[in-house]
Amino acid sequence: MAQSMQNIKRRIRSIKSTMKITNAMELVATSKLQKEKTRMEHNKEYANCLYETMTKILASSDQFDNAFLKKPAFDKPLVIIVTSDTGLCGAYNTNILRFVEENLQGNEELIVIGTKGINWARRNGKEVMQEYNSFEKVSFAQTSVIANIAIDLYRKEEISQIRILYAEYVNSMDFDPTSLIILPVEETEKKLDKEILFEPSANSILDELIPMYVRNMLYSTILRAKTSEYASRRLAMENATDNAEELTDELMLEYNQARQGAITQEITEIITGAEAL
Repeated sequence: MAQSMQNIKRRIRSIKSTMKITNAMELVATSKLQKEKTRMEHNKEYANCLYETMTKILASSDQFDNAFLKKPAFDKPLVIIVTSDTGLCGAYNTNILRFVEENLQGNEELIVIGTKGINWARRNGKEVMQEYNSFEKVSFAQTSVIANIAIDLYRKEEISQIRILYAEYVNSMDFDPTSLIILPVEETEKKLDKEILFEPSANSILDELIPMYVRNMLYSTILRAKTSEYASRRLAMENATDNAEELTDELMLEYNQARQGAITQEITEIITGAEAL
């Protein structure tokens, strides 16, 4: 009985120690989530303005002769996969990588962001053009390097499409695996009622504007993916802490029952001994 009680106490101490760690990780993830969410919201304003400007230009005419608007005759997409560098974030990486496997055809060029995605590619024998990790704090400079590689390949007609596979942040509980095509740019069917005069020309403006749009779209997408990662980690650590508390309560009940049983047994032995006298 005493040995059993000691084992229970040891388990309780171990679980409480783990609970302190998961609780601390939850607090850290919550702090990072708020910061990343703020960055994501601030970028959204710029991204919307950039997209609206490009849409207005595209809606002004249907006579554009621009490389970024042409749909290549061949099929060789570039897929950028965004995962996390670390674990302990629930099913975040599992869901993304399952989605990736379902959406790859086998003829893609791959750029992988995140250690988990890199390890997945190596395990499955996938050829990867570029690998990037240590994206703990996403910067525009980092993502611009990747975007410029993709833009250059598209201009040289070595790829037919730029697509991103990532986890879209919906809210603090939902993060949906998503496929987003950023090139070629889809021309809008809505046309403006009045003619707009562009200087030097609409095509020249699009040559500068569309690469800006691609760079920002990649940056914005990775911000949303990182926000999803922190939200998933916060949720996973919260659930782990709650489970630890529940298990501690169950073990405390078991310990008290064992302790009560030991006391009852001692009293019984004392009474039995007294009666024998």
